[in-house]
Amino acid sequence: MRNKIIFSHIPKTAGSSILSLLNSNYPKTRRIGCYPSLTEKHLGDMTKMPFLNVIATHTEFGCHEAFGWPAQYFSFLRHPVDQVVSNFFHLQRKGFHHEMPPNMSLEQFLKSEDGNNLQTVYFSGINQTDARFEEDPQRVLEIAKSNMERLYFFIGITERYSESVFMLSKLLKWRILKIEHKNVDKTRPAVISREIRQLIEKKCHLDMQLYEHGKKTFDKTFSSFRTEFSQMKRSLPQYVVHSNRIKNILLSRWDSIRSKYMRATTTMRKQT
Repeated sequence: MRNKIIFSHIPKTAGSSILSLLNSNYPKTRRIGCYPSLTEKHLGDMTKMPFLNVIATHTEFGCHEAFGWPAQYFSFLRHPVDQVVSNFFHLQRKGFHHEMPPNMSLEQFLKSEDGNNLQTVYFSGINQTDARFEEDPQRVLEIAKSNMERLYFFIGITERYSESVFMLSKLLKWRILKIEHKNVDKTRPAVISREIRQLIEKKCHLDMQLYEHGKKTFDKTFSSFRTEFSQMKRSLPQYVVHSNRIKNILLSRWDSIRSKYMRATTTMRKQT
């Protein structure tokens, strides 16, 4: 069976922009977004999608076990200070969920699950409430690194978004003419104080180490694409997203025809 692609969408790491690209490159019959997180309903919907290729979800590593399918992951990392601050103001603007007080401060946020080494949680598949986070945090980090190296076919870096999308498009054979960063939070402060920055770096020390490890992995992968990327930048100074609408329409129709054929074949077999 062909591996499904899982986009493990860590909040505020350029995920909305990647979702836009997924929507442009895969018809509805071949993609599903499981938001705000993976549910039983989503799993039920997937059983009705025989041509499903891509799953996007705010769910950490390990969710493929619920699908029962072989899968390969990709995700993005962002500098922990920027990810935490952006996520805090995003949740504040949207309204904190029921577990958070409405007037939560950034310092309080850093003690919550959403503000405490969230990127390590996503890559390790181990929640902060797990005893291992307190008893052996470095072991949790090693698990996250190991998962990244063995089971993720691509790691993007938010701060190097253009290069990341270019490489991803090559790996997945996407057609892209513009690299556009969406859902940029304009409510967060432009300057973060030294005290806040140091506080986040201390509290999210696992994420800091994972981010540095991810950047090294990224640089190693990008070395094979550097020349081609430079040529692309010179030839396309103004990027524009290519939606692939015609391809998606044809794929949708083809999937529909195949579904009807499969149902008809099943009916004939039952009759005989």
